[in-house]
Amino acid sequence: PPPPDAGRRPAAGGEDAAVRAEVDKALACLQRGSHARALRLMKDALARHGEASSPLLLRAHGTVHARAASVLDDPAARARHHRAALQAAQRAVELAPESIELAHFHAMLLFDAANDARVYEEVVAEYERGLSIEVPSDPSPHSLSVLRRRKRRRFFALQVACYTKCLPGLPPPLERIFRT
Repeated sequence: PPPPDAGRRPAAGGEDAAVRAEVDKALACLQRGSHARALRLMKDALARHGEASSPLLLRAHGTVHARAASVLDDPAARARHHRAALQAAQRAVELAPESIELAHFHAMLLFDAANDARVYEEVVAEYERGLSIEVPSDPSPHSLSVLRRRKRRRFFALQVACYTKCLPGLPPPLERIFRT
């Protein structure tokens, strides 16, 4: 039998690949610290594909705005980027309501913007909504994890090198993990 979310997957594989390529390019710019270029790439991608075309595109758009806001000193500009990130996350959740990945992202942005009890209630409600999804979709189509996996691998390799160099007498269970 087909997986439970097979009917919900987009059919246009070429379109998905094009969106993924544009998202990866913008995230690479973001990782290099070029927030303005990443924002421009996301704006162009949204114009090319449309805001209702891809939850992944909206997820990336929200991420770029959130990261851009995190480096700004101007409170008005920071608030503008937070609002744009929240709007993108909300639209992504509307396009893929069965995605736990998107529900978590939206809740994290709500939490970052929370400043009173009412907004914290929205955060809790979004997390509860995400946890109550009975048949969640596959998170990979909405995940930005390609670059994160590379970063985690490098970080883990660095940890392994540090532990093996700094702690020569590791206990046996840790030795098996860190001496591989």
